[in-house]
Amino acid sequence: MNKKAGIMDMFLYIIIAFIMIICSVLLVYMAGQVKHTFDTNDMGLHSDQSKIVNETFGNVLIGFNVLPWALVFLMVGMGIAILVSSYFTQTSPVYFVPYIIIMIILVIVSVPIANSYETLYSNADLSSTFIQFFAVSYIFTKLPIWVSVIGILAGIVMYIRMFRNYGGADG
Repeated sequence: MNKKAGIMDMFLYIIIAFIMIICSVLLVYMAGQVKHTFDTNDMGLHSDQSKIVNETFGNVLIGFNVLPWALVFLMVGMGIAILVSSYFTQTSPVYFVPYIIIMIILVIVSVPIANSYETLYSNADLSSTFIQFFAVSYIFTKLPIWVSVIGILAGIVMYIRMFRNYGGADG
């Protein structure tokens, strides 16, 4: 492979993970609210309205129970994919300083994203839903650390391969 854009994967990691988490939390929250509304209000549909609601929205909520762990696996998988793709990134020693600068920018950008996640997490309406996503919340509240670790490991993998390609100390 001749991959050239390894560092931009980290930007995608942060953006995609944040969007997936917020969308998943909102899906679970809205499905719970709709089910609760149908359970508490008599819509005049049928005498067995609660049975219909449980067969539809009850199954939806059961299906959404997989989302917290699926998001954890997706986030860890994206981190591993960044490490693997950094191995296949062809780079030159000239790009070491820009890599460090971009990593610093990534860490700085991840701080407000983590803070905005904590703001959403502390929202009174959504907090009961966010509690279900405890592993993802752990990752996202410590997002600058995760970005730093993944970025440093990706840089090590990328530049060790570059060091071998350019001959290293004895070549």
